[in-house]
Amino acid sequence: MAKENALNFVIPDLGKVIFNPTNEDFDMQYAGVSFTLQAGQKMKIMDHAANHLLNAFGPRGLCDLSYGADEEKVAAQGRERNREFKIAQVTNFNVRNEARKHMQLGYLPPSELMKRYAKEMGIDLMQPYATKNVEKLESDERVAALERQNEKLQEQISQMMDMMKAQMNPKKEWACDYPGCGASFDKQIALEGHKRSHLKEEKENGGT
Repeated sequence: MAKENALNFVIPDLGKVIFNPTNEDFDMQYAGVSFTLQAGQKMKIMDHAANHLLNAFGPRGLCDLSYGADEEKVAAQGRERNREFKIAQVTNFNVRNEARKHMQLGYLPPSELMKRYAKEMGIDLMQPYATKNVEKLESDERVAALERQNEKLQEQISQMMDMMKAQMNPKKEWACDYPGCGASFDKQIALEGHKRSHLKEEKENGGT
């Protein structure tokens, strides 16, 4: 609520009476002074201040209660302007976001005041949306995740194949060192038997 002793443009006998017939408070400023004209409140102020505030807040429902004005009629007109103002605010919000959606721009979230206007007027606010760029980014991230998962699976399969090969074809660690042979065996006893065959061949060849 305005504090009259703090506002040098509020005067008791001269000027105009401004009136807020709406259901919302008006936060105003004039000559560097901020004040609130609450719902249903009246205030007499100097003409130049009144004209300035009526130009700014008239579309929201602020009224001029000039001498002899029909207060009830003026108040009804102010409330109707206020209703039209709220509808226009919500409609413009939806139109702006619809245009931004078509231009692939991000969603503008509503203020608490906008939410209140929409609820009071019974108008649905446009809901958040994802632009194609965002959808493409999410799709690319999903593809990249699938590729990483596939690489991991391929690595696991390769390791399993190596294990199977090792089991089916065990490594032969016992190699024959006889010149020109190169045979290898998985057991030492087999290698020793193989070497005896070389010795036998040598004896037979030496005996001929």
